[in-house]
Amino acid sequence: MHITSRSAESEAARKEHYKQIYAPAHERRKQAKTDSATEAQVKHLTTLAERVGKERFDAEFTKVIKGSGSAPRAPRQRARRPRNG
Repeated sequence: MHITSRSAESEAARKEHYKQIYAPAHERRKQAKTDSATEAQVKHLTTLAERVGKERFDAEFTKVIKGSGSAPRAPRQRARRPRNG
């Protein structure tokens, strides 16, 4: 049998412990929401759009923008860059 103390002091200590553990991840998430995409990230998405089908690109794109302020692609929006020439 495991006994857990639910006193105010133990709860405060538990919360502080988890704050210290998850603080770096929290900061990374906060920073990721404010930073724009890097050149490498844009290149990855462009390459993905050129190599895979529309359904897979849409699924990956939806994962990438989840939690950001970006909107999903419009139904008729193209998934590849226009060719010059």
